[in-house]
Amino acid sequence: MSEALNAWGYHRFDAEAANAVVELLVTAAVEDGGDHLSVHLADHQDHALVLVLSSGPHAERPDDGSLLHAVATQGAADCGTESAQDGRRRWALLDLAPPTPASLTSRPKL
Repeated sequence: MSEALNAWGYHRFDAEAANAVVELLVTAAVEDGGDHLSVHLADHQDHALVLVLSSGPHAERPDDGSLLHAVATQGAADCGTESAQDGRRRWALLDLAPPTPASLTSRPKL
């Protein structure tokens, strides 16, 4: 994740905390025991959105209160979970420093 954000021109964010947030979200998704897992990263207005999807039927819907507290403790600006019949979505919004003007013109597409 840090490599992508750096490539997009974000260099002044807490990489350790951002990686911890991703690890927390992915670990929770793996514990769901679903069929598939996907991780998505997007940036918008000086924030990074980390979205982790776990698909498949889940017999039990765990209480994500402790997960959300742990994610918030890592400095997430906002976070949440959603459950549906086809799986669960967990997300976190992280504050980023604005990209440098020079990096905006050479931003790679991922």
